[in-house]
Amino acid sequence: MTIANGYAITPGVSGISAPVSSTGAAEYTSLELYDNSEVDIIDISKYGGGSPFLTMLTKFGRSRNGGKYNELGLTERTINNFPEIRYKEQDSESQTYTVNAVAAAGTAGANMTIVFTSTVGLLPSMTLRIVRTNEQIRIVSVDSATNVTATRMVGTVTNQALAVNDVAFVLGTSVASGTAGIGDVGSVAADRVNYIQKFVESVEIKDFQMMSSKVGGNKGAIIDRRMKQAAVNMSMQIERAALFGQKFSGVDGSGNPYYTTEGLVECAKRGWSDDISGSLTLRTLEEGLAQPMRYLSPNNTTKFLLCGSRVRPAISALVQSQINKEDILDSSTRVETLTIGNGKYIFIDSPMLDETSGFEKHAIVVDPAFFTVCYPTGEGFDGKFDGKTRFEYNQADSTYANQKGDYVAYVGFQNANANSTALLKIVV
Repeated sequence: MTIANGYAITPGVSGISAPVSSTGAAEYTSLELYDNSEVDIIDISKYGGGSPFLTMLTKFGRSRNGGKYNELGLTERTINNFPEIRYKEQDSESQTYTVNAVAAAGTAGANMTIVFTSTVGLLPSMTLRIVRTNEQIRIVSVDSATNVTATRMVGTVTNQALAVNDVAFVLGTSVASGTAGIGDVGSVAADRVNYIQKFVESVEIKDFQMMSSKVGGNKGAIIDRRMKQAAVNMSMQIERAALFGQKFSGVDGSGNPYYTTEGLVECAKRGWSDDISGSLTLRTLEEGLAQPMRYLSPNNTTKFLLCGSRVRPAISALVQSQINKEDILDSSTRVETLTIGNGKYIFIDSPMLDETSGFEKHAIVVDPAFFTVCYPTGEGFDGKFDGKTRFEYNQADSTYANQKGDYVAYVGFQNANANSTALLKIVV
């Protein structure tokens, strides 16, 4: 293993064989002689410590909003629209328009027809800047879905002929004295939907496994350990879906519906994706990270950068002197940060972005207030409940000789504003 800037830049090699899946009974048998006073049981699995991404996401997101769950910008909330997480995304009005026909230079201060690919969102009295020539024009009237009448050279830059694909950038309005009510524009809100996914981690123990195997044996400790381990496994299921899940609805062989939820990777693919691994420099890194930073959630200028196992060494080699260690006081967390443009990135090394998942060379940008964990609500014989993880004893299928239960959770993600996310390949 090679170390650079305090991080391994080549994967380490282990002589330990991969574990082999077995039954729950085999696990209990392997712990048969367990006693806290005699034997230590140590978890050596990669993810045995829980779910660092989701823990950080919900903790930090709440702190950005005063710990409240019912205000704009939350990262954890309950909904009442099972099995869908349905919401709308509304973008700002169009700010650029594309010229669709050659136009002569015309005469400064005179009106002429200009053809755009679309005039939706344009109003009389708007001023536009032709990006290529820097000429400023003013809309006199919107004549059709593609044509406007505009005054040329409303400014100091000389008017020039317009070419197809020239871009006009909206500056604002310049309304004449005595004029009011020029009209209003808006953008259509687009429907978005994701699904709530049901996660289950089952636990089963038989009567012989409940019996103490020797004098002084602590069978309760074995059962307690198994329950805690199942809870961790449940959190790992949810985190894998949060990262890699793909949206789908289907029906099983018995005609029962099931749903899978879309996670961060698929959301980021709709946003900004780039491969800068072949030309990784400080400039290309900042350019890649600057794009999603233009899309910020309300009252928040901080994003997470989830790093694959080979990403941090590569970034550290470029910007080690610019990485800061600081305390985020409202989340009581010590973090490393990097300032890019108008915002700040918090580094998180994700243990799931490794060779196993195929994302060891990638970094994922996530806005902790846009990407929201959602739980459905419901009401049954025992009253109201929500979808957060809980343990349910399966009394119907249990006997004195065989006890069964499930950890169950109903979770999905409101993966809003894909433009605020990014999937970047950093390492060749």
